[in-house]
Amino acid sequence: MHIKTGIKYFIIVLSFFIISIDIYASNIDSLKASLLKTKTIEKRLPILFDIATEYSVINPDSGLVYFQKIISGSENLLKNLSSNKRQKTIQDYRIKSLIQSGIILRKQAKYRQALDYFEQALVDIKKIKNKIFEGEVYQGIGIVYRQQGKYKKALEYELKALDIAKTEKDSSWIASLYNNLGVVYMGLNNYKDALNVFTNALEIVEKTKVYKPNVELLNIGNIYKLQKDYPNALKYVTKSLEISKRTGEKQRIAECYYIMGDIYLIQGKNNQARKYLLDALNIFNTLNFSYGSDECYSKIGESYKNENKLTRALDYYEKALRVSREQHDKETESLVLYEIADLYYKMKNIPKAINYANRSFDISIKMDFLYNLNSTYKLLSECYEQQGDFKRSLFYFKKHSEIRDSIFSEEKYKAVLETEARYQNLKKDMELSLLQKEKDIFREKAEKNRIMNVTIGIISLLLFLLLLLGYFYYRQREKAIKIKAEKEKTRIKLEYDKKIMELRLITLKNQLNPHFIFNTLNSIGSVILKEEKQNAYDLFTNFTSLIRHTIENSDNISIDLKEELDQIEKYLFLQKFRFKGVFDYKINIGDDVDLSIPVPRMCVEIFVENAIKHGLKTKEKEGLITININKHDNEIIIEIIDNGIGREKASQMNNFGTGRGIKIANEMFSLYEKIHKNKVKFEIIDLYDDGGNAVGTKVIEHIFISK
Repeated sequence: MHIKTGIKYFIIVLSFFIISIDIYASNIDSLKASLLKTKTIEKRLPILFDIATEYSVINPDSGLVYFQKIISGSENLLKNLSSNKRQKTIQDYRIKSLIQSGIILRKQAKYRQALDYFEQALVDIKKIKNKIFEGEVYQGIGIVYRQQGKYKKALEYELKALDIAKTEKDSSWIASLYNNLGVVYMGLNNYKDALNVFTNALEIVEKTKVYKPNVELLNIGNIYKLQKDYPNALKYVTKSLEISKRTGEKQRIAECYYIMGDIYLIQGKNNQARKYLLDALNIFNTLNFSYGSDECYSKIGESYKNENKLTRALDYYEKALRVSREQHDKETESLVLYEIADLYYKMKNIPKAINYANRSFDISIKMDFLYNLNSTYKLLSECYEQQGDFKRSLFYFKKHSEIRDSIFSEEKYKAVLETEARYQNLKKDMELSLLQKEKDIFREKAEKNRIMNVTIGIISLLLFLLLLLGYFYYRQREKAIKIKAEKEKTRIKLEYDKKIMELRLITLKNQLNPHFIFNTLNSIGSVILKEEKQNAYDLFTNFTSLIRHTIENSDNISIDLKEELDQIEKYLFLQKFRFKGVFDYKINIGDDVDLSIPVPRMCVEIFVENAIKHGLKTKEKEGLITININKHDNEIIIEIIDNGIGREKASQMNNFGTGRGIKIANEMFSLYEKIHKNKVKFEIIDLYDDGGNAVGTKVIEHIFISK
């Protein structure tokens, strides 16, 4: 039944396609017949233009031939005409033909030729001073540069076009240019300005109803995707897809499928992701240009890499590399080269990984692709670490840390949240918005300096010889931060209440425990002295990974559940080695648990640390920590169970502590609830055997997930 229905549907679509071609062909035949009856070149130009326009839909190359006839014919005609009115008509057809030729060549990824036609059009436009034509050419040039990843040049021309569109008061054109600018700003990693112009475009479309807002909805969905709000992302992209299907915009449909596939890919749903990515790829391949297909190939390759099907992944990455080079899409080419390098790293082929990473690096440094540079530095650091070249590894890790600070600043993250709020409530109080921006500037400065201090401190500990210098530098920078903080306090008195939450966050980040770091380093030193190379390597790898992750997430209130569990496993591995024979651990995860769900940072680590410190540390053997992760309805339930001496007995000992861990947990959960609007609660249960003897402690956390 389904097969017959599919065949019937295919026949209908095919028939419609053939009819459409027949209509265009019929129009072209009619126009050609008229052309044969027309003798003068001046009267033939409009007919030639109509033929070229019809061909541009079904056969772009033939369209180019006819547009070229107009361009060359008009050039000769203009030399012999004396009438200004007739000259203007012919000049208009010539300019329109130059613009349309540039658009066709741009869609075919022939960027240099497209620019030649646009630049020739500008020369002619200056003679007649037609602002609308001038704006169209600027827009065309901007798109050419954008598709090549030259975003700064693209921004220059798109802004010129926008100025003209505003002068002409063309609402549809202005909205279109705002959308173009948003894509350019995203390419420049300027999410604040991107979301501002996307919102402007949406306001214009909703107010004037010049067209259906499928592009605007798609862009907003993409922003939700970047914020990891996948339900809302799918909601807006689905709305855009429904409108695009009704209007028959193939390219927009393909873009919707691509973003939906990317969302499912991020969530680890590889089969579902491939379905949408292949749908997008099939549509891109039916169009007369290959723009977009390279990114589809790359994402499909990523889905296979996630499933550890490395050979199939490599095949799709190589296809993506070929198409991106054909399109002269330097940004995608550099990203794909990085992915291939990462693939070879996972295949343990370190020389090839370094080769491809360096090729990606060369493009990224030349084109100023900061995000890809950040990833490439990190990968090169890991490659050289595998080769035992720790000097180079440290060099690239420093580069990675420096560039990461410039990309993931708190100001950019807050700008995304502010502009998203503006879309949801377009009449937001402007005064509050300005105050929020001032708070962002203060937080960005303080947090950036703090990350630098912690990084320098960690490196100093690992290198030993730089300990005193690192400590001195840390103290000096800490003093500088305090001085800046005091100055900022006097400037933003109106934000006192909001600043309380910020200071609480800084207080939480100050709750570091140096004993664990020094004890672990002593353990590593002890193993090295005993020449236990494998144990030393395992300890050192887990320790550096733990420290690196702590630095990278120091400005986050929440992280993915998977990252939190990875961290705690490394932490338990190190503690188990320190207290040899005292305890073991188990981590059990339910099948229906989504590990990509954001949870409060340290939500497991705080209670595990307490279990070791107060429950198991004094036991001689057979200690056990069990961590159970399960899902029930709309909540994640985390259990941390130990078979230690119990809280009552621990409280009688001198090292019971001050309860700082529970205080940190309460602070962290409170901030998490304010930011994510997800409630978190926990309870601590003392465990007893049948005789009433303490046999351990159980902590149960409930993290409620918004539907």
